[in-house]
Amino acid sequence: MKTWELNIDGLVGPTHNYAGLGAGNLASLAHQDEVSNPKLAALEGLKKMKFCHDLGLKQAVMPPAFRPDLHIARTLGYTGNDSKILETLYHSEPKLLKVVTSASSMWTANSATVSPSTDTIDGKVHLTIANLNQNLHRSIEAPFYEKLFRKLFSNDQYFTIHQSLPKHHDYNDEGAANHMRLCSSYGEPGLEIFIYGDPTKQSKFTPRQSKKASEAVARLHRLERALFVQQHPEVVDQGVFHNDVIAVSNQKTLFLHEKAWLQQEEALLRITDNIDFNLNLIQITEEQLSVDEAVQSYLFNSQIVTVGSNNHIILPSHCEESPKVLEILQNNFQNRHFFNLHQSMRNGGGPACLRLRTELRENEINALHQEILLTDTLYDTLYCWIQEHFRDE
Repeated sequence: MKTWELNIDGLVGPTHNYAGLGAGNLASLAHQDEVSNPKLAALEGLKKMKFCHDLGLKQAVMPPAFRPDLHIARTLGYTGNDSKILETLYHSEPKLLKVVTSASSMWTANSATVSPSTDTIDGKVHLTIANLNQNLHRSIEAPFYEKLFRKLFSNDQYFTIHQSLPKHHDYNDEGAANHMRLCSSYGEPGLEIFIYGDPTKQSKFTPRQSKKASEAVARLHRLERALFVQQHPEVVDQGVFHNDVIAVSNQKTLFLHEKAWLQQEEALLRITDNIDFNLNLIQITEEQLSVDEAVQSYLFNSQIVTVGSNNHIILPSHCEESPKVLEILQNNFQNRHFFNLHQSMRNGGGPACLRLRTELRENEINALHQEILLTDTLYDTLYCWIQEHFRDE
């Protein structure tokens, strides 16, 4: 039976803004309170989705979370109708106003961690909703994601949905942004790699993913093979708030910076000991590209996808501005595609942040809620809807 990698992208919502709420996210902090363009942001993301669809990949689109989310304001004692609460927050609690209007659900990589049925003991696809506990504006997304995924993956013959982990710092979980998978090809069992941080080793920023959370997700998913690797504390303090800012994988390919992980050579040996295929390792040195340049360009926050027998890499157009990045790409990737995602990038989200990877067999795809699968007709509908209803600032 044919197996596909389905990329699920979140549609950017109409309240897309630069609130600067992402602790440890340098781009988010740098562009705080600048004027945003929700219409352009949504169209940029939609264009990337359409490109993947036209390549022949399976592509899906998720709706944005409803915003403003005034439930959290009401639980904090604010009363009255929606307009009154919004006016009160505007005058007396501007940070909370930013929280309830945040459009950060656009970064679907943080929605959940997914394990394909080829990796799990019970032969089902497992999804654990991320609690996003580290930041208030993201923590309110978990109930939305759980409700949505239970709708999209409702067939319990194929799918098991796990609720988010306890909202405690021991179990901080930010989903697939700190999870990787290596396999010989789609449809074959793989090695799942969970990347976590150690807050006791940090001097500036707190890691978003805890080891206990990663271990819990692996247990819930009943995985055959899993490895746990620690982020390098230095890169966390340099703005690598998620592992997908400094490492990306696809099938046999692992593309990462030499400082991505603590004791990285040992971690790579553990990986090769746990796979039965030749790893295509592309390890970039500090001399080739500094961590700071990697964070600025978002080179590693790219999507590597397989079309036929060929790898394609989908990158933010920021990468075209760096001669060092272009040299790395020319030496390692034949099929390169650059996209203007400036609206997302100013909040610290590149191509990989915008999508959740889900490897599915054909019968599992058929068991999905079919209306999320991108078609030419759906693309046209969404394009016109965004043009009509979204603000441009």
